[in-house]
Amino acid sequence: MKSSREFKITLIAVLGVAVLCLSVAYAALSASLKVTGSGTVNAGTWNVGFVTNASLAASGKTGSATCPSVKVDAASVSLANIVLVKPGDSCTYTLTIKNNGTLAATLSSITPATPAATVTSTDTTTANNFKNYIKYTVSYDGHNVTNNLDGITDKALAKSATKTVVCKVEFLNTATSVPGTALTIGNITTTFNYVAS
Repeated sequence: MKSSREFKITLIAVLGVAVLCLSVAYAALSASLKVTGSGTVNAGTWNVGFVTNASLAASGKTGSATCPSVKVDAASVSLANIVLVKPGDSCTYTLTIKNNGTLAATLSSITPATPAATVTSTDTTTANNFKNYIKYTVSYDGHNVTNNLDGITDKALAKSATKTVVCKVEFLNTATSVPGTALTIGNITTTFNYVAS
């Protein structure tokens, strides 16, 4: 009985040593890895817009055109009440886009205008043929805006930098006739979109 008891004690001791060895082996095969750090987001300002002007005069006028002054807000300008009388008449407005913020900007897209015409009567022929009489063009930094960013190579607008937008409405001097009824052109909204760069 004594030997059985000694055997049990020896067995318990051996098992205890085995468990201890397994724990040590497990500890030797484990690792704790940490990544620590911090980051800062610098303060800045985003401010890209038109240079405002409560009464911007046309930068160009030809013929008998009436080219009223327009109000320019930072986000928009509305060319309204322009009157063209005869072929060759035109009104041109020069706008300035400026980056007044601390973040650099990039021109990401342009949505060009899709001019459409209406007439004061049921003369749909004149309205449908308005491109024979009137033309609306927009240029950005010297490039005609016709299909998004096509042709525009310098899309960057650094802090304090400016770009020029020129809008022109003209009665084509190639017109061989004048409309029989008053013709109003609309849908001349062009949108310039900028993103931080």
